[in-house]
Amino acid sequence: MRSIRAIWLGTIVFGFVCGVMFTLVGAIALSLGSWIDYHVGFSVTAPSYVYRDRERTLWVECCTNSNDAFSGMCFPLLPFQFNQSFNRKVQPVLNSRIATPYIQAAALSLTFIVLVCTLIVIVRVSRRPEKWKPRTGQYTVLISGNFLWMIALAYFISLVLFFYSLAVENHRLDSQLVSARASWPQSIRSVTFYTLGTMLWLAVVSNILLLLSSLSFLLGSSLYAPPKIERTLTHSVVV
Repeated sequence: MRSIRAIWLGTIVFGFVCGVMFTLVGAIALSLGSWIDYHVGFSVTAPSYVYRDRERTLWVECCTNSNDAFSGMCFPLLPFQFNQSFNRKVQPVLNSRIATPYIQAAALSLTFIVLVCTLIVIVRVSRRPEKWKPRTGQYTVLISGNFLWMIALAYFISLVLFFYSLAVENHRLDSQLVSARASWPQSIRSVTFYTLGTMLWLAVVSNILLLLSSLSFLLGSSLYAPPKIERTLTHSVVV
């Protein structure tokens, strides 16, 4: 029994550690650094920033060329950051760009709430087991594991939407949406390629961490043993 309880405690602690690491790594990937790096094969007089090397986050694109008129300048990617409207052809691009960061922000917030609520219940059950039903801790961990699994699925969908937006940019044209590949001149499109940025890999790692957290909670719920409650029996003697 002690070995089972030790394994249970280890899985729960591992689940919490992975969940906390997900929130930290996911927050870094959401707010900092590049998800995609664009590399332009030749240098000419640039009428637009798409003629220069740049890095793309979930929010903006920033030029990385040094000693250039566009050096250090950042340009918005989300539609509500612009003053103009766009045609319906590029709506899938814009919708995907909006959905990706906001799904991830919601996933981070919900994960933090689930972890805090789970920790509170487990601590209370451990301290005062006589005030709770025998399987309260087990059901709490089971429900938390299921919630984290669904959150991990939503986070994975946000990554799929990110790549989907990159794909549809190739054929969804609106000349005003300069950041979309379809609006670039053919001479630039043919010599521009992209590489995956550091933050994208961090997002993949954070998704794996959340899956591990969910699996740890689900495994812990199957190993959970109700706490033993010692009760003292008093016998009354009738004279």
